[in-house]
Amino acid sequence: MAKAVYFDDLDPDCLVGNIHFRSPGYSKLWDICDKEDLRVVADVHTHPGTGVSQSTTDRGNPMVARIGHLALIVPCYGMRPVAANEVGVHEYHGDRGWESWLGPRAKRVLLIKGS
Repeated sequence: MAKAVYFDDLDPDCLVGNIHFRSPGYSKLWDICDKEDLRVVADVHTHPGTGVSQSTTDRGNPMVARIGHLALIVPCYGMRPVAANEVGVHEYHGDRGWESWLGPRAKRVLLIKGS
């Protein structure tokens, strides 16, 4: 089963120009996961232009700091449908940092149904 949970539904004050997601939001997220037998595998956020590489803030602040967690970055504030090769796919490796797939490489690891 797949489910999307929005940052600002969990922490209404988290969007402050960047994402400042606080402990109570994580508690609500883990409660949903426990209740519905789910686990978090990825977070998704947008960037304003077509660049989907991680910013310094993105790299230094994984939303879920667990090895294997994916951070997906969608271009153009997500205001239009995107193809897999337009999304930045970034996998967290803990102290070893991140591995990223961009452009044609992203298309090889990400399936967007209907695209």
